[in-house]
Amino acid sequence: MALESIGENYFDQGNYDSAAQYFLQSLKHKTKENKPRNLILTYLNLARLYDKLGQRDEVSSYFDLALSKSEETEAKDILSKLY
Repeated sequence: MALESIGENYFDQGNYDSAAQYFLQSLKHKTKENKPRNLILTYLNLARLYDKLGQRDEVSSYFDLALSKSEETEAKDILSKLY
């Protein structure tokens, strides 16, 4: 979670390039783990980041990944983070 937290800090500061680097590093680590909830959060953070950057295709891709993973793991409650 440390990489994710650093990415969130950069995101909150408006430093989106650095946030992207940390979120993507976090994604690499989390895909190796068997913790779907953590992976969903990373997908959502990436969707949020690309939304700020106006990259709608990326937003859609990462949101779809989060939704799909939440449905297959019955972790739908985590999507409430969007609201």
